[in-house]
Amino acid sequence: MDVLRRFSDDTGDLVEAMRARTPTVFAPQDPPTDLLPLEELDDLLDGGLLRVPYVDVVTEGRDLPASLYCTLRRPTYHQPQYGYVDGHIVRDLVAVAGATLLLRYADHWHPRTAVLCTALESGVGRQVEAFYFVTPPGTVGRPVHRDPPGGG
Repeated sequence: MDVLRRFSDDTGDLVEAMRARTPTVFAPQDPPTDLLPLEELDDLLDGGLLRVPYVDVVTEGRDLPASLYCTLRRPTYHQPQYGYVDGHIVRDLVAVAGATLLLRYADHWHPRTAVLCTALESGVGRQVEAFYFVTPPGTVGRPVHRDPPGGG
């Protein structure tokens, strides 16, 4: 249960909220900023491997077309592949246009997040998925909500 304390002093409330059917927001006094620091996120954005559907950019509650922030690449001698994120464009959309960067299912591709989700699963007794939102101050990328089981 120690891993749950990273998110709430009252682990019973956290476990109950994760089992409930309504969305709940927890604002820990000392949020876990070591999982995916912004500097590491910049490296991931510029590394050239992040792609749709694991990345989305949202504004005013709507997904922006991937064509606004993705490029075409030829990772090998195969056909060109579409959907690779252009980090410079994403940062401009967030900083200038007030968009939100949404990283989907980070537990699939980010090792520290995967370890945390596995620990949380054992603490709450159910599947845990991780999504990161990078939203400029004063904006709302997505309203508070709860995805249906199996949906994200």
